[in-house]
Amino acid sequence: MDQKGRINASPPDLSATVAKPLANPWRNRILAEILLRPMSPKEFTQALGGPGLPTVARYFRELKQWGFLEVAEERRGGNRRGAVEKVYRAIQRVHFDTPTWERLPRYLRSECSNSMLEGLVARITEAVEAGTFDAEMDRHLSWKTIRFDRQAWGEYSRELDKVLTEVADLEVSSADGIYGGNEALLATLGLLSFRSPHMHSSQRARQATPHAANDERPHFLMSSRTAKALANPWRNRILAELHTHPMSPKSFFEGVGGPDLPTVARYFRQLRKWGYLEIAEELRGGSRRGSVEKVYRAVKRAHFTTPTWEQLPLGVRRACSVSMLDGLMERVNDAIAADTFDEETDRFLCWKTAQLDRQAWKYLARRLDETLELVAALERASAERIAEGDAEEIPATVALLAFRSPAQPLAA
Repeated sequence: MDQKGRINASPPDLSATVAKPLANPWRNRILAEILLRPMSPKEFTQALGGPGLPTVARYFRELKQWGFLEVAEERRGGNRRGAVEKVYRAIQRVHFDTPTWERLPRYLRSECSNSMLEGLVARITEAVEAGTFDAEMDRHLSWKTIRFDRQAWGEYSRELDKVLTEVADLEVSSADGIYGGNEALLATLGLLSFRSPHMHSSQRARQATPHAANDERPHFLMSSRTAKALANPWRNRILAELHTHPMSPKSFFEGVGGPDLPTVARYFRQLRKWGYLEIAEELRGGSRRGSVEKVYRAVKRAHFTTPTWEQLPLGVRRACSVSMLDGLMERVNDAIAADTFDEETDRFLCWKTAQLDRQAWKYLARRLDETLELVAALERASAERIAEGDAEEIPATVALLAFRSPAQPLAA
């Protein structure tokens, strides 16, 4: 469910009293599904599961009582044996404006965030298992850990608000075309921006002037061979970490983890060979006993153009996607474990599933590409202000997702 979703009617502010029971993954999942099409508790349980039909039915009644659902139809007869099967539809989305969100206790914000994340992960898992996640050549999946200052953080949040508003407009504009016979595409959009844990003090001490943030060289375009080699969660994690700060294989292994130090060191050497990393410093002395500890920094980012992506075999595309998703989920888990995910009250966590036509889908893909370009510009501007000592540094992770979801099951 989305924190900043919108529907035709203006959604109400949520008090802490209402927010607490909404911090539940199944209520959030009900709200997400009902926004796609009307359902009864029985249909929901049969199609998606849940804690049991009586509990799911109670969740539906509660959401109706709180003003999020209404009864659209009452079915009688058939094998219902005199019972009435109520079909519900959505009236409004769950929405927290910033002042309301700031008034919620920290533990309650965390519960709501965990519930929303569970819904997003469930939607991703469905798409991966159904083979639709990579079905569209221009699906979008990007995440990166960056250094924002407060000004850039606010600008990026406002940009995500704009994207969310545009998606609602795209959904409305697609409806007429779909009704007229255009192809209908069920798309899920995910937008995230949250504070990441600070790096270890030993890593911070070695941090140089941000190299990747000020790198104006063109993005590296991966060949099929390189893409296959990069379809590995630990290589992707190394790339993500080193775009934040220089690290040696030893410091990466001690601070982040990995299969074992020799394997991590081999991954570093491979990424240097392929042109992603370079040696920034060689450390000697101390407890190294004559050995040299090489510190690497990122040179360029892994990047696919649409033509390159389209030429990759589906198996390679899927391997790259799973690897990137693993890295994103690990970054989310790190922030939750360090209690930084909800540290900023204006952090952004949103997902929604929308019925789009092909024209709207292509516009959304272009819009997310533009947003990714904005991230790079904001990162460069932040680096300059931070280097001048005029700004607070916010280690942040941003993620943009747009992928095709499985077709919804037919009503029973």
